[in-house]
Amino acid sequence: MSTAFECSLLIPCFDAAPYLLSLIECVRAQEHSFKEVLFYDDGSSDSTSRIITDLGYTPIRGDSNRGVSYARNRLIEAATCDWIHFHDADDLMEKSFLAEMSKVIHEDRSVYLCQSDWLDADHGNVQTEWRYSQDDLSENPLIAVLQKPVSTLNAIYPKTLLEEVKGFDETVTCWEDADLNIRIAERGYSFRVVDQVLVKSLRRRDSSSVRQGECEECRYKLLKSYKERMDKHLYPILAEEFEQTARRALRHKNYALARSALASCKEVGGEPPTSSNKLFQFLKKIFPSYWLLFIQSFIRG
Repeated sequence: MSTAFECSLLIPCFDAAPYLLSLIECVRAQEHSFKEVLFYDDGSSDSTSRIITDLGYTPIRGDSNRGVSYARNRLIEAATCDWIHFHDADDLMEKSFLAEMSKVIHEDRSVYLCQSDWLDADHGNVQTEWRYSQDDLSENPLIAVLQKPVSTLNAIYPKTLLEEVKGFDETVTCWEDADLNIRIAERGYSFRVVDQVLVKSLRRRDSSSVRQGECEECRYKLLKSYKERMDKHLYPILAEEFEQTARRALRHKNYALARSALASCKEVGGEPPTSSNKLFQFLKKIFPSYWLLFIQSFIRG
């Protein structure tokens, strides 16, 4: 892409005052600058809007907290560039992020991804190396993004694409970015990977188990909606995802959700719990899958 490449940076904020200075340092250090930087203050109760203003930007302000999907959709409406990158206020990017991404962006029927690291916000050590496979994404984009959820943190989107899929589902309170990319893949768009770690997600311990449990409820509802509209050849993939949802639900002691997810797994042809252990394969013929999954999760810790 030539130097004419222009990209809008869209930052949804809610009580983001402690994080804004670090992010803006990253933004202003970019080797290839964003054409515009837009903030949406989603009803913050702290000094978020004042800090944004002091930094020289004019935030779009919401009267109440409507959630990140609503905030991102308002930012899409306000953006004037052909390309869009979303970045949460408490995450970071390398100074080469936009420069490296702009080198490969050449057509507007693709989402462009980079690799990312998830860091412990308290100590800075890498918790997870979040990597995408170009081979998997090229072979079958929909299967790839179902199995390996894509975050907006890693991505640059054509604005026309976001408008075509009608942005984020505002009824979804989490997994909204994964859902966006699944709907994009369903429409036949491709995904291109820049194989460099250019963004960093800071994982904070203030995320409560209650909130994590709510996210698993959201994931389950989305998977059920995919089951209703997707072709049956995708059922084995959905079965895997239902089983993984059940495992996470057990970790958060949401036993009702675990049972529901296992039932849905079986509805699409799954035979949980998945295991190569011959004893477990034999026990599956005798005991309910819920109890075997519980035992398996306990053994694995």
